[in-house]
Amino acid sequence: MAQRQSKSFVSNVLSSSQTKTKAEDNNEPSISRNTRNFMMAVSGGMETKTELSVSPDRCRIWEHHNRFYKLLDANNCADLISSFKTQGQTTACIVRKVHGKADIDFEIICGARRYWTAVFLGININIEVYNLTDHQAFLVSDAENKDRQDISDYERAIEYQDALGRYYDSKQETMAADVGMSTGQLSKYLALARLDKTIVSAFSDLRWLKVHHGQALRSKLQGPLKAKLLENAKAIKSIPDDEKPKDGAGVVKFLMSSTANRQSARDVEILKYQTKKNHPMLSAKVFDSGRVNIDIMADSGAGNTEIIAAVRELLTKRHK
Repeated sequence: MAQRQSKSFVSNVLSSSQTKTKAEDNNEPSISRNTRNFMMAVSGGMETKTELSVSPDRCRIWEHHNRFYKLLDANNCADLISSFKTQGQTTACIVRKVHGKADIDFEIICGARRYWTAVFLGININIEVYNLTDHQAFLVSDAENKDRQDISDYERAIEYQDALGRYYDSKQETMAADVGMSTGQLSKYLALARLDKTIVSAFSDLRWLKVHHGQALRSKLQGPLKAKLLENAKAIKSIPDDEKPKDGAGVVKFLMSSTANRQSARDVEILKYQTKKNHPMLSAKVFDSGRVNIDIMADSGAGNTEIIAAVRELLTKRHK
């Protein structure tokens, strides 16, 4: 474990006269105004250690962290991987000490992507250690991520739902004031977290799911279209990957379509045809809706006459 002398996070907060309200597009963002304001308010109750450089093997992610850590990969951390290689880690992770664990010394409160990147590259990670209660850790984590565009609405919604009961005795007004948002806006996040899990499962990437999507879907789920939405949410998993929606707006459009007529696997008949020499020639998926998908094997050796005959036979069966 190496250490170096540097201005502590709190010192940076107190001495900085200029703040950034939005995360930069690359590298790790500067500490946001939200974080600076909070840290100034509570810094008197925290002991800041010297910045350390440690093996990520000695760290773990805080169990209440607001990231879906398992969704991090080389694609959505590509910006950090690149900047770590060219500039190093320019912003330390905020951590607190772990006691009673022989193999773990620290847990990551802020900086899950930085931590993931260090693990991926096999390098040490820079950290700043604070004495934080769980409640303080939540507020610091929320404030540090609030101005970033790479944390999703749904990740934040799940965190807020957990925090409401854990720290605020389910009092929304108290929590809203603490996190610096209106009660109405907090209610929208909480409603998103409570969205029917069948609907949530229709989003192949949970980070696509936004607050405004939740509002639109909840209004329909409370009306006569609920059964149709739930049916479509189940059907979306069975459609071919190249036909599936590519973003959150596409998923919502599919779910809310009253004409969506996608079949599950049990509603599809698979037909296969071979050449006279018993080589695979043609396969077809016949849907109950009447739609037919035909795949012709290019290397079957079959001539046009043989292929056309198979297609005619298929169409004859379809209309019986």
